[in-house]
Amino acid sequence: MTVPMPAWLRSVLVAAVVGAAAGLVVGGVGGRLVMRLVTLAQPPDAIGTPMPSGAAVGQVTWAGTAQVLGWGALVGVIGGLLYLGVRAVLPAGARVRAPVFAGFLLLVPGAVFSADPAFARLERPLLALALFAPVFVLFGLLVPMAVERLAPGPAAGRGALARTARGFLVLTVALAVTVQVVSLTEVAAR
Repeated sequence: MTVPMPAWLRSVLVAAVVGAAAGLVVGGVGGRLVMRLVTLAQPPDAIGTPMPSGAAVGQVTWAGTAQVLGWGALVGVIGGLLYLGVRAVLPAGARVRAPVFAGFLLLVPGAVFSADPAFARLERPLLALALFAPVFVLFGLLVPMAVERLAPGPAAGRGALARTARGFLVLTVALAVTVQVVSLTEVAAR
């Protein structure tokens, strides 16, 4: 006799696998391509500038590429599970949830990403940040569409807890926007 998998476990597994796949492709491969574009946009004398990670601007190695791909997949799992955690308070339907989640990722984790001191070492940090922004957006669009197709979630919550959670998300986004404005202002001033 087979025991059916509980719906919550299926959702967690789907979100983790979808997140890992999207993270590997969008964050890993896409991130590596963006890094190459950032290198091409730097003046020749900036090539070789050491970064906090130990790598140098413009240096492409197999080990570095494997590290970017691995981090992309790992962060993708976290992103997939994050989506699973917030989807009940997002508007119903994948076509609405996807752009809302993409905007959330651009603003919240994007704020942390933009505050990374590595960007201060680049000659054109704002261009680098602008090139990385689509990575967050594309991941944020793909994950909800795939998760909702493979493990559909509940309709948006309507109770007091759902309203409180939405309020918390709004405050989080407001804080993220503030952090992003401050960090981008600091980067632009350098």
